Amino acid sequence: MRERPEPACSVPDLAHLQQAFLRRKVARARRWMSGNVRLSKTVLLVDDLDILRKMIRDFLKSLGIEVLEVSNATEAIHTARSDTGTIDLLLTDVEMPGMSGWDLAPEIAGLKPGIRILYMSAAVSLQERDNYKQKPFRLEELKALLMAIFSQ
Repeated sequence: MRERPEPACSVPDLAHLQQAFLRRKVARARRWMSGNVRLSKTVLLVDDLDILRKMIRDFLKSLGIEVLEVSNATEAIHTARSDTGTIDLLLTDVEMPGMSGWDLAPEIAGLKPGIRILYMSAAVSLQERDNYKQKPFRLEELKALLMAIFSQ
């Protein structure tokens, strides 16, 4: 009868290798997300979907962006009024309960002259607009768009 060869590593060793591999992938993803790009900007992020807003917030923070995060237009107007600093960009969902992003933008622009505006929505297809991002989008697409907006 033939003997089976010994495995190259034991089960606990395999689990350790898998964890190390995952840690390296996560570290690589974090480095890629930040891409050594540090944008010293402030963004007012408005989206009624909590999970999406938080994901975008975390991504923007990884780029060095200060994020003022709110879930609706009323909070956005209050934040813009009470914030004494510069807000460089309004990143707003188009379709939200109460006031839409389309209606919110002129209100914020009146409070913060010179603010740039970027709309995003899953429900509306306006891909021909320069200041619009169709949801869902990949984070690297958002990063490239932000780089273009802030380089103008």
